Amino acid sequence: MIKSSETEFDNLGLKYRSYLPEIKSNRCLLLVHGRAGNSKVMWIFTKALGDKRCHIIAPQAFMDDPIGGHSWWEIGGNKDKSGDLLISDSYLGQAVSKLEKFIENLKEEHGINEVVAFGFSQGAGLISALTVKNPNIFSAIAMLSGFLPTPAKFELEQRYSADPLRAFLPPIFMFHGRSDETISFARAKSDQEVLSKHCSNLTFIEDDVAHKVSSRGVKGLKKWMEEMDWA
Repeated sequence: MIKSSETEFDNLGLKYRSYLPEIKSNRCLLLVHGRAGNSKVMWIFTKALGDKRCHIIAPQAFMDDPIGGHSWWEIGGNKDKSGDLLISDSYLGQAVSKLEKFIENLKEEHGINEVVAFGFSQGAGLISALTVKNPNIFSAIAMLSGFLPTPAKFELEQRYSADPLRAFLPPIFMFHGRSDETISFARAKSDQEVLSKHCSNLTFIEDDVAHKVSSRGVKGLKKWMEEMDWA
């Protein structure tokens, strides 16, 4: 596992932790945490990089969560008919805009032109929503125990259903636990079906775990990165 800086920075629009490679690189791995997380919790997934070195940046969500830590949007108790927690367009839009601006600043600050994003849970929801809004912002994304937010799913279906170039999304890796009670496995499979209509390179790995990423998931993630020559 690659060690991050012990200092949090905020010059790019969000607080973040970083690893800057000794040899100049135009690549960046973005680590986006889930609800009630922080800029430290995703660092375990740098194991998927192997010995390769690139910029590694872990932004911290901008909202204090009532249960502790930081979150990208408020969590409500209401659900839609599919069982999905309702996320308002305004909450999701604010988070997407902040992360998009953060990445733009990151690219300009460090001369980066390739970004792969790993997102866990709510963080996976955020990076998938940003990918739908701006399909060129990431070279690839990994959705770990995550989901495609309903507003983003609706946008995907409305904006791109008639697009003759269907496979416009970047490569996507999805891992989900069959016993996940936070975000159901059925929801993940439904999101996989929707995303695969617009993505020619989607990898889905499952395991008999709850709301976490198993060792099988991490191995699959590392293999996926190797296939893209990122590990």
